Amino acid sequence: MAIDQSKLERSLKTVFDEFMKDKMATMFDLKLEPILKSLDFMSKGYDVMIKKIEVLEKTNKSLIEENKLLKMQITHITDTVNQAKNDLVEQEQYIRRKCLEIRGIPVTPYENTN
Repeated sequence: MAIDQSKLERSLKTVFDEFMKDKMATMFDLKLEPILKSLDFMSKGYDVMIKKIEVLEKTNKSLIEENKLLKMQITHITDTVNQAKNDLVEQEQYIRRKCLEIRGIPVTPYENTN
């Protein structure tokens, strides 16, 4: 009867172990399910943020390039405007070079004012 009892004990232990494994697995699944859902939600949010950051970095890079080009254009336009101002001042001075008018001195007949 001792052999039967040890076989019975082993069988019971095997059945009990299987039962406990199933119960523990079910219990762990129930306890871990909300955590896994939360982790999956955060992972998807992280993936979305990574994609948005990549798009923003590309946009930022293109805006930096565009800004450089615009600064170069502004510098060129500013130089052109300054040169035009200088040319205008020179032309105004050239136009007034022989336009001196003196008042208060009597004009004599047949006088050459040039």
